Amino acid sequence: MARRPPRTLTELAIGVVGAILTTAIMYFGATHILKRMHQQTQESLAKIQQGIIAKQPQAKAPSSPQAPDPYTAQVSQAAAVAKQRHNEAWGVYYKPKQGCDNWKSDAHMVECVNHKMRAKDEFERKWAAGDFDTPKAD
Repeated sequence: MARRPPRTLTELAIGVVGAILTTAIMYFGATHILKRMHQQTQESLAKIQQGIIAKQPQAKAPSSPQAPDPYTAQVSQAAAVAKQRHNEAWGVYYKPKQGCDNWKSDAHMVECVNHKMRAKDEFERKWAAGDFDTPKAD
């Protein structure tokens, strides 16, 4: 059944007011439902967190401090020294391309970053092959 167009200004005003009221009721109803859902979700989350906390074993204070394993300490120290030498060697090896300290465009930035990536790849290849003189740690 087709709707007939309003015949008078009063019928048009009643239609507009009805549409506004319907929209407002739907809006407030939807926001109320969303607020309740949010509240229920927060309550469920709080219950879940309380359950997890209750199930966690209580942390025990260490009875005596454990001495670090000498082998592990030595390996960690050697790894730190190797990492430091690697970083120092990279600092000596890599020289930024002239003009790359201030990018002039996106294309220029890409060019500079690609230059650094190619240099890094070449450095890593030389480093892995042992073709690079490592700076001596003092």
